[in-house]
Amino acid sequence: RYDIQKEGGTYMPYRIALIDNEPAFLSRLVHLVQQITKQQSFPCTVHCFTSSFAIDALTYDAYLLDIEMEGMDGIQLAQEIRRKGSQSSIIFISGIEERVFEALRVQPLRFIRKSHLKEELPEALSALRNKLDEDNKNRLTVTTNRETIHLPVSSILYIEGENKVQHIVTRDRRHIVYCTMSFFESELIPKGFFRIQRSYLVNMDAVICIQKGEAILRDGTHLPISREKYTAARKKLEEMIFR
Repeated sequence: RYDIQKEGGTYMPYRIALIDNEPAFLSRLVHLVQQITKQQSFPCTVHCFTSSFAIDALTYDAYLLDIEMEGMDGIQLAQEIRRKGSQSSIIFISGIEERVFEALRVQPLRFIRKSHLKEELPEALSALRNKLDEDNKNRLTVTTNRETIHLPVSSILYIEGENKVQHIVTRDRRHIVYCTMSFFESELIPKGFFRIQRSYLVNMDAVICIQKGEAILRDGTHLPISREKYTAARKKLEEMIFR
């Protein structure tokens, strides 16, 4: 593990996982990442693994993955990361250039050729820093019964809950969180969410229509709206459309 600190103080660092099954290349990669992130004042901790099976948890802010690895390869690991609902940035570093189009399915931030590592890594890390900083401004950090997750606010369709049990509903899964709806109101109303009913806080960017008794979302979901919230919800949707 390597901690990159800001001169004169310490940032809350981003967590980056480097995974490559060639120890010699991994050592070289760590050295370059250290060197470049220091030059770029990029606050991060770097965690190294020689196998996808050795990774301790899928809770990193970014992954730099080799594609060709024994067992679960880099693309399969990236698919597992996405399957678990993580939108963490992924950068592939590989000598297998013909798999680049296969890799695009998991929406990587960059694809770096091992033969051009020195030339392509600085730009990729700069782009990663910019994306992480931007995502950090617009993400929600919560703790489920299993792990701490960082969700881009834009990926959340709505919050559904009762008392101290809330369901964060994204496009592909639900996360159960034990807290109050008021927590989500304070975090998400300033970011375009609206409480349409006692049990529902909805992302107005995900709403395509509001009619008597319900809001219809882009994915076809119908959510109930209380009568006292109907007029305000329609006005909020108009503001979102014509902003």
